[in-house]
Amino acid sequence: LFVSEGTHYEKYKVIRHNPYLNFAFNKFREGGKQLVIYGFSLSSQDQHIINTINERQHNIAISI
Repeated sequence: LFVSEGTHYEKYKVIRHNPYLNFAFNKFREGGKQLVIYGFSLSSQDQHIINTINERQHNIAISI
């Protein structure tokens, strides 16, 4: 389950109003320092994810 359309603000709003997605996003925010993103590119619509990655200072690997 994921939100595929809308601006980053619209996607973030949907995530915060869905109990499952909100739980998953909070767990992502609390997670460790290592992160691998596989099969997903980060665009301007994903700014909420990028902001969270920057807040946590993850070591990150991205494969698209």
